[in-house]
Amino acid sequence: MKKKRLIFMGLTTCLLVYGLGSQVLSAGKTEDELIDELFDDETVYPEVAEKYGVNGFGVSKSEKELKVMTDDPATNEEVKQYFDEKLELVGVNGYEVVVFSY
Repeated sequence: MKKKRLIFMGLTTCLLVYGLGSQVLSAGKTEDELIDELFDDETVYPEVAEKYGVNGFGVSKSEKELKVMTDDPATNEEVKQYFDEKLELVGVNGYEVVVFSY
């Protein structure tokens, strides 16, 4: 019984340290690094392409802009809100989302 409790406490401690450690490490990253990580995740583009008709997007680090191109101008506000929320979720507040249609 004592051995099980020690194992449980050890695992709990490891998980706690791992969780806090990853938060501390991500807190020390720049916005540019966080942007890179967000778009390295290959789920963002397929999700917005299917849901909103997004054709592409790109990041201008010098201008601090995320530029998004859509098929339908009627979805521009929804797309802007989607990316604003994504950026806020990962801790990026210094970038502006610019959505345009062609």
